[in-house]
Amino acid sequence: MASSLGVTLTIVFLLLGVPFGLLFGLMIGTMALIPFGGTVGIVLVTLLVVLRDFALGLKVLLACVLVQQIFENLIAPRILGRVTGLNPFWVLLSILAGARVGGLLGVIIAVPIAVIIKSALVALRISRTETYPTNLEPVPNPNILPPPEDIPPQITSWNQEINC
Repeated sequence: MASSLGVTLTIVFLLLGVPFGLLFGLMIGTMALIPFGGTVGIVLVTLLVVLRDFALGLKVLLACVLVQQIFENLIAPRILGRVTGLNPFWVLLSILAGARVGGLLGVIIAVPIAVIIKSALVALRISRTETYPTNLEPVPNPNILPPPEDIPPQITSWNQEINC
């Protein structure tokens, strides 16, 4: 995700004619590996571009926000949904709930916790829907030892001799 964000922003910066566009795009992509790092990178790049040209800085800010929103709200939930087996809606909802409850740590662990909850609910549903036949006789297991009364007397006396 971070690499695709970096490549996309690099292309956008080069199309806008941003000085050091390649460097800025790759920097934002690298910073996007850290949660909220992409946002910090966008702010830093925008501030640097604004110092040189205000109009270009606004274009950079609009382009960055648009690209990041597309990635974070459309593409990332779909990719995480395919990888984890969760619906993209639940991925996005779990990330938002994790951010609300646990802040940065909540964002990091929200999707794995959602996968655990989904797996537990699926297992519970399967266990409740399975029906077991009740009219079957138990099958004897040949690996289980017989009860003590079925043991021949010589083995019992041998055990008594050892215990004495």
